[in-house]
Amino acid sequence: MAFAAGDAFGAPWEGMAPEELREADLTSVPRREGWPQGATSDDTAQLILTARVLCDGERDLQRRFIELLAAEFSQIRGSGPTTTTAVRRWQETALLGASDGGTNGAAMRALPCGWATASADAELRRVRVLSISSATHGAPGALIAAGTVAAIGSWALDREPLQLICERARAEADSLREMLRADVDLAAIEAAAQGTWTPPATGIPLDAIETVAAVLYVLRRAEGLGDGIEGAVLLGGDTDTVAALVAGVLGARGADPAELSWLGLVQLPDASLIKALASGLAEKRG
Repeated sequence: MAFAAGDAFGAPWEGMAPEELREADLTSVPRREGWPQGATSDDTAQLILTARVLCDGERDLQRRFIELLAAEFSQIRGSGPTTTTAVRRWQETALLGASDGGTNGAAMRALPCGWATASADAELRRVRVLSISSATHGAPGALIAAGTVAAIGSWALDREPLQLICERARAEADSLREMLRADVDLAAIEAAAQGTWTPPATGIPLDAIETVAAVLYVLRRAEGLGDGIEGAVLLGGDTDTVAALVAGVLGARGADPAELSWLGLVQLPDASLIKALASGLAEKRG
């Protein structure tokens, strides 16, 4: 619920520059042009698909995810370029696995892989998140970002302190880079974990590594769920993804979405679906 709330709150501001947002009214959820008020984006839709795949079983995670994504793609709002290309490739060729794609689409849906996996079982978590991520994204940076987000999600359920989570995220990104034998610049993640990263003046791009850096930047400063979501939006750029990820982490640590005065405006996923997926992920983690 927290993730969906962050997504819906951030979506109307997507693409705006930070200086434009300093004068914006961030006390409610405005209507994004062409969307119903409070609508969630592809972030929430793909998060739910990831949770469904994990709850269904351990076999063919990659295939199951792309099948579900392709089946529901026409109903999903705001899908990014890499995911759109991957769905079209699957529909036209039925070939599994992406060879490129460095955007943040895999990272934005990765939290359930962490929620479903005990934090001590890093190997299983990485298998799960890399299998699902590679259905649409093949660039090492995108895979490292997704794996790092999954780890953050797992630690959040353990109620780890946010400062510690940020420090451990830097180490996880480095471990994934070594595992993938990839030449990926992790300077942004390292700086954000240490509190020395400066957000881009033009807003957060779709780049996967920069997105993780933005999430860490906000988590280090967040004083609560509402403050974290607002802080993510004020960075500009891909506001819905950063706000959704920040909110999903804070929600996993126990922040109550009911504290958000505007929650009633959000078109949350069906309550019975949320309950079923939460139970399924909890069983997996157990």
